[in-house]
Amino acid sequence: MSPEQLTLIIWLFAAVILLSIVVVCIAVVIRKRTLRAYFEGPGSPSARVSTDPWERFGPALAAVYARPEWVHTRESKRKHSPEQTYFGYGSVLPFATLRKVLSTDWHVNRADQAKVQVRNTVGIAARSAAQYAAARGETELTLRARLVADGAPEQAAEFIASHIAEGLETPDEGVELLPDLAFDIARFANLVRWAGCVGYLDYLAVREASDVLATAALTGFSSWNEFGEAYIEGLHGYTKHGRRPFLDAIEWLTTSSESPWKALAWPLAGGTKA
Repeated sequence: MSPEQLTLIIWLFAAVILLSIVVVCIAVVIRKRTLRAYFEGPGSPSARVSTDPWERFGPALAAVYARPEWVHTRESKRKHSPEQTYFGYGSVLPFATLRKVLSTDWHVNRADQAKVQVRNTVGIAARSAAQYAAARGETELTLRARLVADGAPEQAAEFIASHIAEGLETPDEGVELLPDLAFDIARFANLVRWAGCVGYLDYLAVREASDVLATAALTGFSSWNEFGEAYIEGLHGYTKHGRRPFLDAIEWLTTSSESPWKALAWPLAGGTKA
């Protein structure tokens, strides 16, 4: 081997080492940022859960998914409390698992993708809720007034009601809208919970999304039992496999004295209903 070839090999070897160091440093920086977003996010194990019933209502819509997570995670592995899990944006799933399911189930691998996906799903829920209200003969004004009276934020109520003015398609006769609406609201609320837990969404983003999903729930349902029953119908229509954990969750949520749905009344004007 000539001196020139040896020098070239040494330089190439040094370049490879330098490139490896750069890649490792970049990976360390990205991981630190990711973990910082997690520990500072709305789903952090140290995050405080609001005591406001409305702010707890939106996250509780995802309890059908939070419950199986809780049951199948050993107590020693849980970093979140039941309150953080059912009324906040926490998940007892490991951080790496959360990121994986967000990727496989929702094609979300980054914060920008999470924001787009949440915006799209919230829009679907809003249009579906407005379609149901329009099919019942409600106008934009009457729907907005009803939702605000039931405790929904004006901005969320206006957002959903405004879809009526867009000329929504009338559903075919005999088509039941509520099962799909309940199923979508629960799934989308869980997407918000997961995205908030890993730090893809900040507190303002999860609150805004939860407000719309909670308001969509008020559009079609008047109790947790109604919502749960409709969810089961929607689940049966969506898949024939893997339903048992969610059916068990609905049964627990609607019957157990320890259920978060029993601890939080469904918002209604002039009273409350479990």
